[in-house]
Amino acid sequence: MHKIAKVFLLAIFLFFVTGCEVQQPSIIEHVEESDSKTLSAEKNNNKSYFQWRYPEDLNNMKHRPSDLIDIALSNDRNVVYTNYFEGRLTAIDSKSGKELWNYELPEGSDIVQIGVHPNNNDIYLMDLPNLQVWVLSYEGKLKNHISFGMGNYAIRMVPPFIFTKKGRCYFGAPDGKVYCVDDNGKVLWATTVGRSKTSGEDHPVSDLIITKDERTIVASAFIDPTNPVYGIDADSGEIRWQYSHSKYTNINYITADDENNVLLAANDPKEMKRWNSTNPEEQEPPMDEINSTVGGAVILLDANGKEKKIIEIPRQFGLVHVKGDPKRNRIYATCYTCFDRLSAVWALFAADYEGNILWDTLKYPILLAGYTNSEFLKLQDFYVYLGSYGDIKKIDIDGNLIAEYKILEERKSLISGVNLEGSASIIAADENEKSLYVFCGEEKYHEEYGSIGRIYKLKLE
Repeated sequence: MHKIAKVFLLAIFLFFVTGCEVQQPSIIEHVEESDSKTLSAEKNNNKSYFQWRYPEDLNNMKHRPSDLIDIALSNDRNVVYTNYFEGRLTAIDSKSGKELWNYELPEGSDIVQIGVHPNNNDIYLMDLPNLQVWVLSYEGKLKNHISFGMGNYAIRMVPPFIFTKKGRCYFGAPDGKVYCVDDNGKVLWATTVGRSKTSGEDHPVSDLIITKDERTIVASAFIDPTNPVYGIDADSGEIRWQYSHSKYTNINYITADDENNVLLAANDPKEMKRWNSTNPEEQEPPMDEINSTVGGAVILLDANGKEKKIIEIPRQFGLVHVKGDPKRNRIYATCYTCFDRLSAVWALFAADYEGNILWDTLKYPILLAGYTNSEFLKLQDFYVYLGSYGDIKKIDIDGNLIAEYKILEERKSLISGVNLEGSASIIAADENEKSLYVFCGEEKYHEEYGSIGRIYKLKLE
């Protein structure tokens, strides 16, 4: 089920960018090879880093698992909230992994995003079918709800909730609007960013961030093939600026760094369509042509929307996520690329703020696994943690593989030594405790529910 959800969201992303479906990666041959660099990393085979897994028993589940798993941590980090089961929120003790309580939502609910308010520990749940944000107390009691609209496209992916020091909550909805609400659930303003200027249709908000000074909300939407990025006054909801690029016109994902820069993952729709066309009359590019392909760029803006730098990323046809670490002069971008005879696989590319490309994970090779726009890439000090297949990789900022945290036993139905089973996604982190919460899919095939996986808590050394 997890693999289906991941491919489904990949197809959605490429559909809005190119208007076409994406071919799924296929395994061509069975080859068992080892890389000396990979073997030099610490394997952690004793799995002493395991804290717990949920659910423990995959054979006797009382409820159907959700397609898209999310979690959030309480402010004191003692409770984990998850939508693991359809139509309900489960609270788990973060130390033991034991269930504390369950809250059953209205019939037909599908929770796709969870957030916790820093001021009062209220739990925010994005329910797309019912067009509601449900707000629960710390004890699991319903406090209020916030209604939003439905646009012209149904999509099961929304950006994370944003909470500020002023007590406000911001979220993006499928009706193409950014909402600002106070801590009592009152809507203060709603600003449209997803309306197409050509068709007049309302497209879902694809990403949403707030600058470090908390003055500006920056938002984008799934609009094909050109969608500007909007800078919105966080207090009034007024659009202060908008930005678009003449070549890299499709900008779905955004982040901000600690120096108040805005980083955009911007793509060239022509390249994405060229590499993902399903038109039988259009011949696919040769695989080695990926070496000369620049399908997207990381664009740096200041908090006022002024362009500062464009960093083109080679050997890829679509940027997905980007993270900036100015303190260590690193920018990380996850991209769609080709490896051997696999197309549309994810790899990590690293650059510096001057625009120099430093390294990528294809040298090992390490292919990334992730299925939402939450964190499957986590920065910590001088290390990067990556969700991969069957494990979590620890890499230093120079691209050296330091450790592998194995979750599933390695499988050898592989191409060129690369595992494509058991996708592991980092969905939350406790930096104080130095622990990661990971969802690892495709652990077991259930007769009723299909492929299912677990949530793991890993304690890093």
